[in-house]
Amino acid sequence: MHIRVNPEIKAKVEPILSAIGLSFSDVFNLTLNQIYLKRKIPFELSSIPLTENGYTPEFEAEILAEAEECYAAVANGTAKLYKNAAVIHAVHSHECGYVSAMDTEKCGIASVILGAGRETKESPIDYRAGIILKKKTGDPVEKGEVLAEFHTNLHKCIKDASDLFLSGILLGNGKPMKTPLIYGRVTSVDIEH
Repeated sequence: MHIRVNPEIKAKVEPILSAIGLSFSDVFNLTLNQIYLKRKIPFELSSIPLTENGYTPEFEAEILAEAEECYAAVANGTAKLYKNAAVIHAVHSHECGYVSAMDTEKCGIASVILGAGRETKESPIDYRAGIILKKKTGDPVEKGEVLAEFHTNLHKCIKDASDLFLSGILLGNGKPMKTPLIYGRVTSVDIEH
């Protein structure tokens, strides 16, 4: 019988087995005998330990190293972007008009669906995922024009995120009036408008 073994795991396990006087064949035969006697796997199968962000320690270290490189590049003026996500998807407008309003909660939830935020405290965050807005409130939009670009590693989530995102974009016939950044000033005496 021939068994395929991951060479990296084999290299890590060989010294341990050697130290306790066992070979791979010994361990394989012991395991098979225990399966036969107990009618189940003779040890607990556990998952790979994950970080609090839901990644393997190696993958999280890789992501954090990339983030540190980016922060350093921003600081010294040689900034570069993160590696691209596996999927970059353009979200197109189904009609024309002006962007009258954007429901930021829906946009945020769409971002979470793409992997850029947490659904629960235990959910991982994919630092390569997110939404790049191509239009903002007040901008004219033609039918078929790109409103946003989705970045994700979760292929199956595109439709749900797109539907939610589009439901949060309100297009109107006319250009909306600009809302003031400052509505008034509170002084020690009154409110100035």
